[in-house]
Amino acid sequence: METRLSQASHRAALLSAYPLPKKRILVSGSSGLIGSEIVSFLREAGHEVLSLKRGEDSSCEETIYWHPEEGSIEPALLEGLDAVIHLAGENIAHYWTEQRKAKLFSSRCRDSWLLAEGLLRTQRPPKVWIGASALGIYGDRGDQEVCESSPIGSEDEFLVMLCSQWERASQILKQRDIRVVHARLGTVLSSAGGVLAKLLPAFYCGMGGRCGTGQQWISWIALEDVIGALMHTLAKQEIAGPIHFCSPHPVRQVEFATILAKKMHRPCLGNLPAWAVGLLFGEMGEKMLLTGVRARPALLETSGFSFLLTTLSSCFQFYLQK
Repeated sequence: METRLSQASHRAALLSAYPLPKKRILVSGSSGLIGSEIVSFLREAGHEVLSLKRGEDSSCEETIYWHPEEGSIEPALLEGLDAVIHLAGENIAHYWTEQRKAKLFSSRCRDSWLLAEGLLRTQRPPKVWIGASALGIYGDRGDQEVCESSPIGSEDEFLVMLCSQWERASQILKQRDIRVVHARLGTVLSSAGGVLAKLLPAFYCGMGGRCGTGQQWISWIALEDVIGALMHTLAKQEIAGPIHFCSPHPVRQVEFATILAKKMHRPCLGNLPAWAVGLLFGEMGEKMLLTGVRARPALLETSGFSFLLTTLSSCFQFYLQK
């Protein structure tokens, strides 16, 4: 029988496991699914957390505002930081027009480079940069298992190119001996948002099911384990370069749908053929829904990270309480 877990008990355990000295941490993408949770948790842990946002509002003391579209950031605003967690980026799960692709590139690659360049010009740069990336950097590898040392896919593919350039944008920070980490995220699961929240209505109606062949791999991770992995990465100074943020137990898409339907006590009757995915979602759907990556979190495992939710069933139970 699976044990009932609570967010409060897990986060209390994280505070005990990673008793970091007080740090001044900048978080971009702080209003997103991951960003809002890590900001809340870090503040609970006693750290000083600043949010990086577009625009200007002098009334908010815990926010640094910038205008990346103007092509610069004032280094003075970035002085005195101990760490940067860079999560910002346009939502990728939209139809990929050429205009949309340009926005995705700007929000990830250009903005990452601008922020890194600003940090490079500070008198006292941060010790560590943890930047979001994605397992999409490997392209479609079929049943091949990939770990952090595996070669990336062909940059002729948009998603591979996007992730690759996203990571390269922060490499300049190594000039100042800043520890640069690329958190290659799998599919993040939480009932509060993201993929799982979008799927729930269809599954409540019994219309969840196979997408394409259903044999594509989903390398997933619970939001709670993303928070834990970020704390682990902050604490472990030996971690640098790419690191997989995903469960040790990826599943095929049809298995994902079957387990979710079972947890929700609903039939699994839906079937979205490949041609329909292409018709409805274009290139985005073909690359993100019909292909997948079978990833192993080798670096998290060898560095001693303990996952809270390792199986998909336990993850759904945690978030759906079913």
